[in-house]
Formats: sequence, structure tokens, C-alpha cells
Amino acid sequence: MVTTERKKLYVNKLTDSIQLTSLLFAPIFSARPPKYDEEKIVEINLRRTKTETIYYKGRLLDTKKDFPLFSLLVSKLQKINQNLREDAPRIMEFEMTEVEVFKTLGVQIRKSNIDLFEKRLDKFKASEICIKIFNDDQVCIRKIKTSLVLKYDWKKENKIIHFTMDHDFLPKGNNSTDIDREFIDLRVYELINTGYAKSLFLYLETKKFSEQEYVRHVKESLINRIAMNVKTNRERNRALTASLEELVRVGYLKKYYPDKSKDTYEPVIMIARNPKFMAKVRADFKKIEEEEAKDAELEHFFK
Repeated sequence: MVTTERKKLYVNKLTDSIQLTSLLFAPIFSARPPKYDEEKIVEINLRRTKTETIYYKGRLLDTKKDFPLFSLLVSKLQKINQNLREDAPRIMEFEMTEVEVFKTLGVQIRKSNIDLFEKRLDKFKASEICIKIFNDDQVCIRKIKTSLVLKYDWKKENKIIHFTMDHDFLPKGNNSTDIDREFIDLRVYELINTGYAKSLFLYLETKKFSEQEYVRHVKESLINRIAMNVKTNRERNRALTASLEELVRVGYLKKYYPDKSKDTYEPVIMIARNPKFMAKVRADFKKIEEEEAKDAELEHFFK
């Protein structure tokens, strides 16, 4: 877990965002099984740590389409605020062009996609989120109560979307009661194919412990995060195994194995992350960007 009091994080691209840890920990953004009722309202109430709880009420959001869109909006909000003076008022209203939104997400601008994006934004607006922080005496000392998007207005004649979001999606300064956050790079996220594996990736990003090679995970907790809407135990187990295997193939995980020791009272999976994965992937992305910049420069020169 990353808190802004320990490390200052910056958003450099629209594919970067600093997300509230609880939103990734809880099964809010999940894989949708076939024939899932998209209008169904779900309620999620979890204790992430001894001092933090998360409540969500709304339609279940998917990892393939909804999370990238939400990540983009958070990124834009953070980018326009991160270079302001500390005493300057924060900017909570902003505009994005259709081209900016659709191009970043790799989606074609056409009426059917615009209609789908509006439905997603309506789900964001209707959502209810409450994150609470408690002290050691279990007294609530900090609370976030909001929705993923407060308001939006799509000016179709101008091809511009106006957004209003909550200030709590901005990283905070040196505040001891601030809420944990994670840095997410959508380019890394999009290397993962299946919705279940994307869900597992988001969850594991909230469980980083740099001093440990292997981290102990209760199997049922992993299943509940990625396959909450899968009915049979056989399919739930299959989804977890396939997700672990995919994250190993991508290179995000180094290894995993079930802990069968006699001291274990419930099924446990030991998971080792690949500590070199992020650095390697970002180095690859930087190389691609440099090559694209050279190509663009040559194209401009010969025009």
C-alpha cells in the first residue's frame, strides 16, 4: 500500500492515476459473468484493515470497460491539480473532449459507443461510496462519502464532456489520517486480458509488502474479490487458478503455491510478485515512446 505521507506520487500521463486503495480492494470493479443483470444493485460492506472500512452501493462495475474510464477521469482530475500551489483552491470541475476520452481508451467515436459511455457515467453518478478511518479505539476520525462522479454534462454539439468530481479523489499531503492510495498505470493494466485476472491484479496491488518475497493470502478472500458473481465453487476455483496463471504468464507474478502446512486452518495461497516487472514494463513503454517520437519527427521533416 502507498500513502502520500511516505512517498509523493505524480501523474504524468492520462494512463496514470492514484486510486483509493479501498476501491481496488473491494469487488466494486469486477469481471461480469455471461448473462449478468447489469441493472442489479449490489451492496458491499467490507473491513479492509483494522482501521478502514469500505461501503459501496450501486451497479456492479466491470474491469474491462468501467475501470479504465474511471481511471482516466481520476487521472485528468489529478493532472490539473498536482502543480497548483498548496494554498490555491482545488479544481473539481473539468472538461474533456470526446477525442481525448475515446483516443486514450482506444475506442472509436461513434453513436453506439457514446451511448454506452453515457450509461457507464450514469452508473458512476448513481453510485454511493463511504470509506471510514478509525483510530485504535475504533472511533471514526475520517470519512469519505461520495460517488464516483458527482455530475457530468455531455455537450454533444461541441463534442465536449464537463465533469465534476469529489476532492477526495485527489492525493493528499502530510495528513496522518489520510486514506491509503495506489498508483495504477493503465498501460500495465491493459497487458492483462481477462476480467478475472484484472480484478486479481487490482486486489494484489493493495497487498504489497516489500520486505516479503511471498505474501500469504486466504484463498476465499481472493475468490470473493474476483468471482463474487460466479455461482458454483468449481467455476470460482477455476477463475482463480486461471487468473493466477495469467498473471504469471504476463510476468506480474513470479510464483504461487497452496500452503498445505498443518498450521493452516483455512485454504491459503502463497503468492510472490515479480519485483522487476514494473520497471521492465515501463522501460519497454519508454523505448516505444522514444521510437514513436523519432518516427513522428522524421515524418514531419519529410512533409
